[in-house]
Amino acid sequence: PDGSLRTVRISSHPVRNKAGRLTSIDGILEDTTEYEYITRKLAEAQQRAEAASEAKSEFLANMSHEIRTPMNAILGMSGLALETDLTLEQKNYISKVYHSAESLLGIINDILDFSKIEAGKLTIEAIEFELEEVFDNLTDIIGLRAKQKGLTLDIDISTEIPKRVKGDPLRLGQILINLGNNAVKFTQQGGVSIGVKYIKGDEQEVTLQFYVADTGIGMTPEEQSKLFRSFSQADSSTTRRFGGTGLGLSISKKLVEMMGGAIHLESEAGKGSRFHFTLPFTPVNTKGAAKSKGQQENFN
Repeated sequence: PDGSLRTVRISSHPVRNKAGRLTSIDGILEDTTEYEYITRKLAEAQQRAEAASEAKSEFLANMSHEIRTPMNAILGMSGLALETDLTLEQKNYISKVYHSAESLLGIINDILDFSKIEAGKLTIEAIEFELEEVFDNLTDIIGLRAKQKGLTLDIDISTEIPKRVKGDPLRLGQILINLGNNAVKFTQQGGVSIGVKYIKGDEQEVTLQFYVADTGIGMTPEEQSKLFRSFSQADSSTTRRFGGTGLGLSISKKLVEMMGGAIHLESEAGKGSRFHFTLPFTPVNTKGAAKSKGQQENFN
């Protein structure tokens, strides 16, 4: 009556008597103008939200790249300065600058990876590599931190695993380093154990289980439920005491899932934690193992 345009949904069906003769046509006329309006507005809102999320991810990625350049320069110059003749006081200052820059670069890398994952731009490679090389690099990085805290580092690689496999060594190393760094961070005495064992497989695919265990502070069931969430740690005091962004475990979980695996946690407050995850790989050479079982790196 007011001349406005309405959207109407109409349905009808014939009604027949027992003899099959048409007696009437019943119909329903439903005004769906408001429904169509709300549906359209929701679609527009979703498009705006997706565009905003993509812009945020792109901004984070760009800013992370911009910040990493000067951070690498700070690390490089301070590292060179530490190799020169310095007084104890100067060496202490430069050393603190170096380690602070190293920690900041780690945070930046986490943010960059997180933004790539959110934007769906992080890719998983499939190249040939030796697990031994991944664990050698892991030992160099985690071993130094363990040594500084007086902890033992135990590396255990099963003799059943193939020497060479096809997968993404960079992302596998990133997961192990994330978990290993956390293990050292939250352990004050005792040690950290990192290893891999054979689960099942054939000539086309093998499933390996990796684990990172520590004798640290552990977690209650309530604290465990908060893990693997972005920007989340066990509780607020954890961030104040140990630092970190709360992105490491979230990134690790997403990387494991992107590589076709699953990650789990076993922990008890005051008795340490054990993270383990399974990943599928394509075996390249099923003869021989990367290392003998039970190799130990002791950094006491």
